[in-house]
Amino acid sequence: MADATPRVLLIEDDRELCESVATYLRAHQLTVTTHSRGDTAAPIILERQPDVLLLDVMLPGEDGFNICSKIRGQFTGAILLLTARGEEADEVIGLELGADDYVIKPVRPRVLLARINRLLGRHRRGPPAPVVCGPIALDPARRRVTVHEHDVEFTSAEFDVLLFLALRAGQVVSREMIHRELLGGRYNGVDRSVDLRVHRIRRKLAATGETMDIIKAIRGVGYMVVLP
Repeated sequence: MADATPRVLLIEDDRELCESVATYLRAHQLTVTTHSRGDTAAPIILERQPDVLLLDVMLPGEDGFNICSKIRGQFTGAILLLTARGEEADEVIGLELGADDYVIKPVRPRVLLARINRLLGRHRRGPPAPVVCGPIALDPARRRVTVHEHDVEFTSAEFDVLLFLALRAGQVVSREMIHRELLGGRYNGVDRSVDLRVHRIRRKLAATGETMDIIKAIRGVGYMVVLP
């Protein structure tokens, strides 16, 4: 990146949320500018070309999905969608339109910062090489998973967990590590979010005819991708 300080453009019509998020990110050495309307957002995004675009889905004038689709071919930075919607289909739609990640409101600033830093790191390094674990192939550049050469749809959060485990195939990965690296916080021993994501991943793999046991649960510790 040309600038020493990463540039973030936040497009959010909730003034209070916008101000609180911008203040928090600025306190963590990010340059943040803001905008509040969807129908005038695209020209601003393409002119400024921020390193990370935080894009609310529900905006006045034009929604974030349309904006994402409109700019993706000309925008080189990372796109992180912000939305109050929790439906899995919305995550898939956003990713198919070119978003890099998806955060559900209410936004937790520490988690958002962790996601932004991960996206910044990914864009600095460039996408990692494809990862293959037996019949499962992951393409990080396209956020695509194939099983036996057939596409399988995963949400952004599920893809991150699957890739994290696949890159460490044959190793036991603790819940603490997954929480720290992917969720931006410490595991409290109670939070089931990682377990739920792994459950959904295993269910989707099983639906392809692939055994769920390719991701093995290590009781009291975490998970491991078992090499064939």
